[in-house]
Amino acid sequence: IKAFYVLYYKELILANLITFIAFILKAYRWKLVVDNLINKKIDFLRFMYLSALGSLINSVGLSIFISDGIKSGILSFGDLKSESNINKIKGIVSSYGDRILGMIAANILFIILIFLNYTFNYSSFFLVYHKFYKNLILIFVVIVIVSIFLIFLAIKYLNTKIVFFSVLISFISHLLDTFSMYLVFSIVLKQVVSFYIWVLAYLLGSVFSVFSVFAGLGARTIGLSYIINDLKNSFYIDVFYYLFQIFNSLMALVIFFLTWFINSFLKKRI
Repeated sequence: IKAFYVLYYKELILANLITFIAFILKAYRWKLVVDNLINKKIDFLRFMYLSALGSLINSVGLSIFISDGIKSGILSFGDLKSESNINKIKGIVSSYGDRILGMIAANILFIILIFLNYTFNYSSFFLVYHKFYKNLILIFVVIVIVSIFLIFLAIKYLNTKIVFFSVLISFISHLLDTFSMYLVFSIVLKQVVSFYIWVLAYLLGSVFSVFSVFAGLGARTIGLSYIINDLKNSFYIDVFYYLFQIFNSLMALVIFFLTWFINSFLKKRI
């Protein structure tokens, strides 16, 4: 990884900044969920801080369930300490609802890409990767069912406009994530694959990464290998994304504490 960075530090910095923008969008998506569930506006920087905290906890192997529980618990019993118990519970489940919206967007995007490929360019995808054909069809069917269930679940508990806007934000963040890793894959690892196929591979890898303990590390490799068919480079991508998440979390924490310090200093001066 150090050798890659020495040779391609500009490209890696750019890719990480793009991933950081996606990170900020995801934090904002969570804010939308909380604002919709609870009639109280909370500072956006707070969500950046808690998202960074959750990402760091996740990166050391405490899984999305524990890390989401910790960060949403801090939100509920910190920012919502004066609220009713119902609002506190809503604060706790908000981060899981936020992840559901992200999964909905990923599933819908995956379905759209599969449909477009099936309609306009059948041979370039399914026939070239024929040995994975049955597996992909099965995954496709499961994703359709899961997407429909998640959409109804989200609309039941959230305003329809918020669901739509959150899913749209998720679309953008997913595409930014895939593009940043595509830069690494094509420029740093010197691999050639169409961006269309890459998005499919990356989304498939993300589906697998949900079941991984260490922030998706290892499971995303499996998903990427289904289409890219290169285990070593898939693992490199996984490692880079893992490191990017740590860097982004640290950047978010620096921004949060720096802003907090400046605000505290200005209040004392006033």
